[in-house]
Amino acid sequence: MSFKGIICGLLALLAGVLYGEGIEARFHTKPEKVFTGAEYDLILEIDVPAENELQDIGLQGIPFLANQSFESAPTTQHGDKRRMSFVARMHAEAPMIIRLEGMLTGRLVQQRQTLGLFKSWRSESARTPIQPFELRIRDLPPEGRPQNFSGAIGEFILSASVQPDKLRTGELATLQLSVNGIGNLSSVTNLRAEADSALFRVYPPKQVTAKPDKLELTQVVIPLTPQSTNLPAVAFSYFDTDTERYKTLSAGPFALTIDTSVATNSTEQVRVIHVNRTETTESTLDEKASDFVRRLNLQHGARSATVAKVATAHLAPSEQSLPLFTVTAGTTVQVLESADSQVRIDSNGRRGWIAANALQTTQGD
Repeated sequence: MSFKGIICGLLALLAGVLYGEGIEARFHTKPEKVFTGAEYDLILEIDVPAENELQDIGLQGIPFLANQSFESAPTTQHGDKRRMSFVARMHAEAPMIIRLEGMLTGRLVQQRQTLGLFKSWRSESARTPIQPFELRIRDLPPEGRPQNFSGAIGEFILSASVQPDKLRTGELATLQLSVNGIGNLSSVTNLRAEADSALFRVYPPKQVTAKPDKLELTQVVIPLTPQSTNLPAVAFSYFDTDTERYKTLSAGPFALTIDTSVATNSTEQVRVIHVNRTETTESTLDEKASDFVRRLNLQHGARSATVAKVATAHLAPSEQSLPLFTVTAGTTVQVLESADSQVRIDSNGRRGWIAANALQTTQGD
C-alpha cells in the first residue's frame, strides 16, 4: 500500500471515531403538532450500533436547549441498533418556528472481538451531526372559539353531580365538578355553575385538585324558592389537538326536589355538630349561650324554643355567613341541631342558624 493510501485509511478511521460512525440522532415532538399554551415532549432519539454504547452525551450548537434538562427513557432495539431516548417536558409559550440542528457529543464505547471467547472494549470520543428539525409552535385558530374557552388544550372528559338533590329552600347543595384527561388545564379559571339569581344563590367554586391534567372543584348553590328545581348545565370548552377543533362538553342540568313540608316535633331530633373554630373572634364563647346549648343537647324533651329577641337566621353557624331571614321575639321554633354558640332552627319551614342566647326553652327547661 502506498503512503498516500495509508494516510487516507488513517483519516477514514479517524473520521469514524470523531464523527460517530454508525450513530444517528434526531428530534421529534409528542404530540406531533404543538399549539400555544400546550405541554409537549421534545424527544431526542439516538441510534447506536448494538455492540456499542454511547456515554457522557452532550449537545452543542443548540442555544434553545442550553438550559433544558432531559430525562432518560427506556432503551429499545431497532434492527441491529439500540435506540436511546431522552425526553424534555416543554411548555409552548408563544407561536414560533425554530430550527434545531447541532452536534451530538459523547464517548463511544466499542466492543471488540479478540482471541477465542475473550472480548475487549475501546472508548473513543465521538461527534455526530443531529438531523435538522423544525420545531413549530402553532397559534390557536380564532375560528370557532367558544366564548367560555379559557385555554384548555388536549382531550378531556367532564363529570358533575349535586348532593343532596332533595332539600328545602335556603339549604345548601354542593356541586362537584371534575375534568380530567390528557393535556393542559392549568389556565382554566371559568369552570363553574351559573344560574338565575332569582332562583339560586351561587357561590364561587373551590379547588379540590389542580393538576395539568386533572381539575376538581366544589361549588355551593342554594335554592331560594320552591321553583328552584332545575340547576342549569355546566359547560366546559377545550381545544382538541388531534382534530384541531374546539369542543364543548356539558354536564347537567341537575334536577332538584324542593321539600315544602313543615317539620314536626315527632320527627325532628336534636343533632350536635362539633366545629373547630379558627377565627380568634370566636374562640371565647358566651357562658350563658354555651350553657343553653348544653341543656339542649342533654335534655331529650328540649326540642321547642321561643325566640326571646329579634334574631337573623344565617346559612351557616357563623355571624359572617349568608343571612336568610329574620325571626321576631315570641316566635316558637324547632331546634334541629347545635354548634357551639349557634343553633339551627326551623321556623314554619324556613331553616337557618341563630345565636343560642336569642332563645328561651319552652320544653324540658
